[in-house]
Amino acid sequence: MNTPGTDTAEFVELFDGGAGNLSLNGYTLVFFNGTNDKSYFAFDLDGYSTNANGYFVLGNSGVNLATATFPTNTLQQGADAVALYLGDAASFPNGTAVTTANLVDAIV
Repeated sequence: MNTPGTDTAEFVELFDGGAGNLSLNGYTLVFFNGTNDKSYFAFDLDGYSTNANGYFVLGNSGVNLATATFPTNTLQQGADAVALYLGDAASFPNGTAVTTANLVDAIV
């Protein structure tokens, strides 16, 4: 559902199965537009790790528990996808087509 106005509490949560403190070096989160299956945002996870309970939260400034942030109103509405890849954000400039190469997980 699309909320009225600016979306100020958008987030993506990763869970490592409960291991905790898992390094996210080498991984990237990529947001894809479901209308054209092209990327519109990529966030490199180098330098981050899950917390002691196994969670990592990437969100905008309205998300109190976010470990890292992205600009407000970034996550699009609709049949879009968020994918976790083994790779660098530089490999996913805006407009990159969806691929299964080095895909770790995704949600649509």
